[in-house]
Amino acid sequence: WIEARKTEVKTTFGWWLSWKRTNDEVPRDLWRVRDAYYDFERFQHPGGKTWMDITKGTDITELFESSHLNIEKA
Repeated sequence: WIEARKTEVKTTFGWWLSWKRTNDEVPRDLWRVRDAYYDFERFQHPGGKTWMDITKGTDITELFESSHLNIEKA
């Protein structure tokens, strides 16, 4: 029982992030929005650092556009 707890719990969300990191072809230390790459490492997101850490190295276009009503301002 204890040995099983040492392994990462597999979730749909974890699988999706793993897939995105492999298939989005985004450098591990950047984020992609549309066709541009950004370094948000020092950006303090209102949603918290955890969200930024989780999405690092992925294309966040859909998440960005669905969460920002005024895309031009964001």
